Formats: sequence, structure tokens, C-alpha cells
Amino acid sequence: EGEVWPNCSAEIQVTFKPQAARVYEARLYCDISGREARLPLHIQGEGRGPWLCFRFDQLDVGQVFVGSTNKYEVILHNKGAIDACFSLVSPTTTLGSCFTFSPCQGLILPDEFQVIQICFCPSVLGHFTEEFRFSVEGSPEPVTLTVRGCVTGPTFHFDVPCLWFGDVSFGFPHSLSCRLTNTSLVPMAFTLRVPGDGVAEPSVPSAVQVLDNSRPSWKKRAKRRLRPCEFTISPCRGTIRALSFVDIQVTLCSNTVGTYELALVVDVEGVGQELLSLPLIARCVVPHLRVLNPVVTFGRCYLQFPARKMLTLVNNSDLPGCYGLLPQEHQEDAAVLYSSPVPCGIIQPHSSVEVPLSLEAQVTGEQYTPARVAVFGRARRPLEIYLVSIGEGPVVSVQPSQINFGSIQVFQEASRSLHLCNQTPIPAAFHAEVSGRGSCWRIEPSQGVIPPESEVSVSVIANLADTEQFQAEVQLLVEHSRGYVIPVQAVGVGTTIVTDRALAPALKLGTRFR
Repeated sequence: EGEVWPNCSAEIQVTFKPQAARVYEARLYCDISGREARLPLHIQGEGRGPWLCFRFDQLDVGQVFVGSTNKYEVILHNKGAIDACFSLVSPTTTLGSCFTFSPCQGLILPDEFQVIQICFCPSVLGHFTEEFRFSVEGSPEPVTLTVRGCVTGPTFHFDVPCLWFGDVSFGFPHSLSCRLTNTSLVPMAFTLRVPGDGVAEPSVPSAVQVLDNSRPSWKKRAKRRLRPCEFTISPCRGTIRALSFVDIQVTLCSNTVGTYELALVVDVEGVGQELLSLPLIARCVVPHLRVLNPVVTFGRCYLQFPARKMLTLVNNSDLPGCYGLLPQEHQEDAAVLYSSPVPCGIIQPHSSVEVPLSLEAQVTGEQYTPARVAVFGRARRPLEIYLVSIGEGPVVSVQPSQINFGSIQVFQEASRSLHLCNQTPIPAAFHAEVSGRGSCWRIEPSQGVIPPESEVSVSVIANLADTEQFQAEVQLLVEHSRGYVIPVQAVGVGTTIVTDRALAPALKLGTRFR
């Protein structure tokens, strides 16, 4: 308020102090004495908050590798006349969470700068555009920084176009090598696998198969619900450093006859699966084995005494083979028992092997015994062989061929020896008895066993009861062998009257009562 003199003016100072960053409008009125209407004055002002801005509001990082750590710098400038407090608005996107800002909040004085470090470790592939907002205290609009670029996976390759195994033998592992090279600037965590390979237990190699000839897979190809795991990769996972490589060994131990057209694929952790594949080509075959002597003649075989012969197997193919002599069935009532100390083995290409056979005859007579040799992986029937043998018991010779006691006193024992000689490597059980009139003959011992290639003597004892000529036959029976008849004779001499005490030179009656 005040006075304005005629033909003069007065200055009125209006102070504008905004409390927020917005547009303010107001109307002032001036009362003048002597005037009915007031003089209006329209005033308008805009309140401005802190003024922050980036030196550049867009950052193009170009192409970066997934999983790599990338660092950048941006500058935040306070162009306003008041202090500016800023803070980062947390991003909500998956890729936005891969960015780290340092510092993420702070205070910038007027006309000052703040350097902000950005660390970017991407985990998502593809092109991206991310906006990051920094809220400014007292300013309605945030400061925005736009980051764009492209995240790519690591680059890598194999050093060979494929792994060609060619023809592999059933159950024989075959290994090939390749090199996986990481040509990117970041480490690469990889996993190698073969899609289409079996998921069951690992396949059986021939080195394990030959340890037991009673495995079911010898008789026929094992029927499994699930295909066995036949490929082994070493190493199957790991991390390759930047601009480095790792040597890979792939081993195929096939238990499936047929052709393989599979691939070795590479999965990269955090990037994706089957990013690269290497073809695997192979064909599994069972080599053709044959028996050079399908009829093995053992000749005469002593009972329960092992006889040995050789069976020759031939492999004319280019691949090794695995064979096994199958165990004998129904041994409890078999006329012949056969086995081998080395029933299983491996035949190298274009070679032969001799398989030792052991045969024990259980009964006498000629026997024609079938046996089977299986080839590992062969779907058809095993190879058949025949063992020809003649079972034979012990051979015993008897000396003498007849016994003549001559003249012997009656009622007195006389003895002669009979020698039994076992000429074979098996024991001989014998039983001897005397056939003839009366009981004046006996044999001691009347039965027993003659050890292999040994001699036993038995005694033929005569005790004649009359003065005449006695004749008899010693019948010697040898188990599982021929019997023998040995004639014996003796002539009794002397008197047949005997007393229980001597009569000469005197008979003493002793004392007797009347």
C-alpha cells in the first residue's frame, strides 16, 4: 500500500517462492481511493525442481556374450541451481536385474557431476532395450537412461565333421577323439550327451562277459525293456576357458546289432540345449566264428578220470569275437560230464584259439555227447560240437592165474597169496569169494579197493577136513571191469582123528575121587 503522486509511478515487488515443481497462477487486485473498480493484476509462474540429465541418454553396448561381465560409465549432470538428490528405481524385468549401478543413489550439487558405474552380466539371449529411471527429489519426472544391445551365446566348434566308428564288434568298446574349442571371450559351461542312446544300465563289454559263462546273455540276446546305455563320453561336462579347448573321447560299446546314426550334442549352461551337434555313425556286427573240429574224439576214458582234448575255434573276420562254452545241463544224470578250465575267451581277427576241454565218463560204453559254444551277440543258435568217448573201468591183472597148495595137513591152515595189480589211474573196487564144496576155503580180505597204479595182495586160505583132493575157484569181481576166475586145489594128508589134548608120551588123568 502507499501513495502515488500525480504524474508519478510506484514500483511494487512481487516475490514468487514455489513449493513444488508446477505452474502457479493468481490474480491480484489493487484498491484505489476514489475509484469504484479495483485494478486487476494477473500473475503466473512455474516452479522448477532440480535439473539432472545424463551426458547421453542412450547407451548402446553392442554385442555381448551371455554370462560375461561388462562394465560401463555414464555421467549424471546437475544443471539446476539447487541440490539434487537422486535414486535408482529398481528394474522389474529379467534382463534389467542383470544390471548393477554404483552408486544407485546420492546428492549432486549445482553444476556438479556424478560418475555412475554400470556392471552388466547378461543371462538372457537376444536383442534388448532397457530403460532405467532415476527419481529426483522435488522433480515430477525421473531421469531416464536407455541401454540397448544384443546378448549372444559363446561361440564354439568341433575340430572334425563327424565321428565315424565304422564297423564295431558286438561288446568290444571302440573309442574316437575330438576337440571342442571355445572361440568366445567368456568361459563356457558345457554338457555333452547323445540323444537316442539308451537310458538303462551300461552295455556289457566282452571283458566282463568272458568272466562268467553262465550269464543269460550267452544263450540268447538279452531282452530288455529299456535299451542299454552304449556311449560313454569323457569328459561329459565341464567348463572351457575363454579362447581354450578340451579334448573329448567318445566310446561306443555296442550291445545292439545294427546301424547307428546319432549325434553328440552340446548343451551350454544358461544358454540353451543342443546348440551344436556332431554326427556319430557306426555299424555293430557279430563276427562269424566257426569250429575247426566240431567232433572231438576223446577215445577211451577211464571212469571219473578227466580226459583232456583241445577244441579249435577260428575267426576269419576283420573284427574280434567273444566266445563261451555253455555250462552242461542236467549234470546229475549225465553219462558224461564235460567242462573247460577256460570256458570263455576272445578271438582276435584272422586268428584261432584252442579251448581246453575236460571230459569225465560216468558210465562205461560209447557216448556221443553234444556241447554248445555261444558267440556273444549272436542271435542264432550256438555253435554245436560233439564229444565222442568210450567209458572204461579199471584194468586189473591177477597173479598167479591158478593156485596149487599141493599136499597139506588136514585141519591145519595153509595160505597162498594172490596179487592184484591196478594198471589204471583210477581206483579199482574188488570183491572175491571162493566157490566150491565145503567151507574149507576163505579169502582175506574178501573185498577192498586197489589204489591207482598200485598192487594189493589177498590171501587164499585152505583148511582141509579130509584126506582127499579139494578143488575150487576164486571168483574175483572188479567194479566196472571184467571178472576173473582163479582155479585152486589142494590135497589133504595126515589123519582125520584128532584129540583135544596130546596122548603121548603120557596121558595124565590127575586126581580123581573114588
